[in-house]
Amino acid sequence: MTFGDYRRVIGFLVHLRPFLAGIDRTLLYGMYDPFEVDHRGHPPEAGTIIKLSRRVREQAERWCGILQVISGMFISGLPKPKPLVASRLTSHLFSDAALLGSGFLHGFYWALELDDRAMHLPISVLEFTAIIVGVIVFEPLVRGEENVICTDSMNCVQVLESGSAHLALMQHVHVVHGLAVGR
Repeated sequence: MTFGDYRRVIGFLVHLRPFLAGIDRTLLYGMYDPFEVDHRGHPPEAGTIIKLSRRVREQAERWCGILQVISGMFISGLPKPKPLVASRLTSHLFSDAALLGSGFLHGFYWALELDDRAMHLPISVLEFTAIIVGVIVFEPLVRGEENVICTDSMNCVQVLESGSAHLALMQHVHVVHGLAVGR
């Protein structure tokens, strides 16, 4: 397919995604791989024939499967927001990677010594992993409470708020550990 045709398909899917009930942004992971710029900093020209990677083909198959079984919906059919109900307790789960993964919850803590391979991971991936470990470790203590996840990583906050990560390794951690929206 040409890059111009592919770009139009991606634009349509981005536009369509919010109107499909239960579809999260992880469906777009990898779909922008063909948009990579060349050595001059230019994306492919519209008429350039592109080869779709295995990752793009897998995501396209997911889209096809979803579009075959899920009908669209009118925006008026979106559920009305429910009023917030104040909980009796609020727990604050703190984590910080700092090349020594650790977490803290009202007097409880966890720590994880990293091996040599983990020491070479980007700090944002370690921070995100620390958040996930904290949620897993402290979940039995905070079940049924209002929980606030506290981190010093703006990147992790953006991933959790938007439900989408840009870097492939962050996408992997996001999806594999189940913090993606709708999982």
